[in-house]
Amino acid sequence: MDIRGNSPQGQGPTPDQAELRAAFERQSQAGRARGRSLDARTSRWAGMIASVLLGLGAATMLVTRLSQGQPAGLWTALGAVCLLLTVVGCLLAKAGRTRWTVAALVIALALAQLGDMPALRPN
Repeated sequence: MDIRGNSPQGQGPTPDQAELRAAFERQSQAGRARGRSLDARTSRWAGMIASVLLGLGAATMLVTRLSQGQPAGLWTALGAVCLLLTVVGCLLAKAGRTRWTVAALVIALALAQLGDMPALRPN
């Protein structure tokens, strides 16, 4: 089968391929645009939800440790930067910049993990 969906013998597309092509051509431009819009909206919501959940985790870590009486240190700064990046990620997702959202969330997660290391916590 070549790139156009024709069989090697040159007999044309198979019946399944012809049905799929006809169904695609019957679909309106508005229908395809609506589908892309729905996909983009879903991506934005997923980015915003992930940002909020990661931010809640970072805030919980900060509040729990500080309420236990641990002195502030580098872990506090890393947790605060993580919290800031989750807010930035949520704003980026809302603006439709989903790739930048993922980048901000990956960096925020790495900073949260770095701040959670026992070596950075004072005894």
